[in-house]
Amino acid sequence: MQNWMKRGLRRAVSALLACLCLAVFAGCTKNKPSPGSKVTHLDSLEQVQAFIEKIYEEVGESNMPMMVEHRELDLADADALEFNTGLTSAEGIRRVVVSESAVGSIAYSMLYVCVKDGADAAKIQAQILENINPAKWICVSAEQEASMTLGGDIFFVMGDAETVQEMTKAAKKVAEAEFSSIGAVQEKRVEF
Repeated sequence: MQNWMKRGLRRAVSALLACLCLAVFAGCTKNKPSPGSKVTHLDSLEQVQAFIEKIYEEVGESNMPMMVEHRELDLADADALEFNTGLTSAEGIRRVVVSESAVGSIAYSMLYVCVKDGADAAKIQAQILENINPAKWICVSAEQEASMTLGGDIFFVMGDAETVQEMTKAAKKVAEAEFSSIGAVQEKRVEF
């Protein structure tokens, strides 16, 4: 009788461990889209950076601003958030990645804004287009701004008109392969 109880206990513990392993595995893979599936959000910094790099590859080096670098904004830094996005609050935002020329005299900035589930991406997009400072650099100003929602996230770019058109066209092409939906491009010509 004792051997029977020990075997039963071992089986119960083994079954419990197997269930635990499956739960951990499911949790680790839930945010990874299966090959061929489309997403509504980019979840990690690595995914956002890879998406931005695909845009730059699509545009080609000859059409890119000089010495581009990416950085994630600290959402707790209200001054940096407002300077880079025009937003006065990070409410509804999970992450903002800024990609800009490292040369200060080039008016160029690309933003990828990861929006929290349930937040109004179109409203945040409109706030960026309305409030971002196209002359945030010393001595130069962007000529044009463009933005679109990608699933529940936001793509934004500002700079000279030709660069903005090229970046927007490339972002749309890359996004078509990855996102479940793409919003219409919202454009704003900067008035001096």
